[in-house]
Amino acid sequence: MKTVHVKSPCCQARARRSGGKRRQCTQCKKTFRIRPRRRGRKRIRHTERYVKRVFDHDFQVKHLTRGTLPLAAVQKRFQGALSSVVSKPRSMRIRGKRLVLIIDGRWHTFQGKRWTMYFLAVKPTDRDEAVILDPILRPGKESVQTWKKLIGTSIAPSIKNRIVALVSDGIAGGKGLAIGFGWRHQRCHFHLLKELEKRRGKRKQISGWTVREQIYQDIRALLRTQTPTRICFLTRRLKQRAAKKECPRKIRMIVNNVLDELPAFHLYLTHPEWNLPNTTGVMESLGNTIRAGVRKVRTPASLIRWATAVVRSHPKFVCKRTDYQPN
Repeated sequence: MKTVHVKSPCCQARARRSGGKRRQCTQCKKTFRIRPRRRGRKRIRHTERYVKRVFDHDFQVKHLTRGTLPLAAVQKRFQGALSSVVSKPRSMRIRGKRLVLIIDGRWHTFQGKRWTMYFLAVKPTDRDEAVILDPILRPGKESVQTWKKLIGTSIAPSIKNRIVALVSDGIAGGKGLAIGFGWRHQRCHFHLLKELEKRRGKRKQISGWTVREQIYQDIRALLRTQTPTRICFLTRRLKQRAAKKECPRKIRMIVNNVLDELPAFHLYLTHPEWNLPNTTGVMESLGNTIRAGVRKVRTPASLIRWATAVVRSHPKFVCKRTDYQPN
């Protein structure tokens, strides 16, 4: 049954107006508010103070006690403040006619199961800073299918239509991912050289050390040059050295991969007007910052809450263009 007239909470009798927000019971003559206020003292909000001290001034949670509150109470208040910051909607305005998308994935393990955190950053071609989007945590290993879904849903069409290039590490299918959205693909040099450094060895006594070192130096030179004659010479010499018996199979596979996807490694040279970075170093720095602060996190929900708070506290990272010096 629909209530037409407001009844008094004391006697359930008919109520009449007694001011702007007050009503009066016609039976006992008591007055009451139509929207009663919360009783007690006003709540002191610790959200901004706690979060700023931890993420802006490198405090630890145990340093927020001030000697008056127990650690358990401070941790509970900090978790509430963290949840309040993360739950707020985020508005971003990215300027620039042309943008570059930088992606990277970091894996974590919880109770024997692997989870992957996906990081996305957008960099204008006329600036040396990248805007970090909120990270996304998904179960399982990193895959191109997941990247395709996340890029299609988490990036606004107004931003996606201005992207001209995709910068990623050596994830399988990265080239197809960029082509699917109509972008150009730039491969990360850091991940490639890191894989070669692991396998070239540091001791000259190991088998095939001379060939490993020569291949490493040739690939480094090939990544920096754009002269056609020099590229042909280094390509031919890499094929000859990779075909030798003392060259390990894994290094031979890396050489073949570099030669097949050489345009992706040279995109920052063929399009200097885009000011592309040739590494995903900004995402590596962000991932290391988050990993250093979540050593004792035990659940995926706590991890994504902490990572989102880190990104929103530092939404912009310096991402300088690659300075190219012609040969």
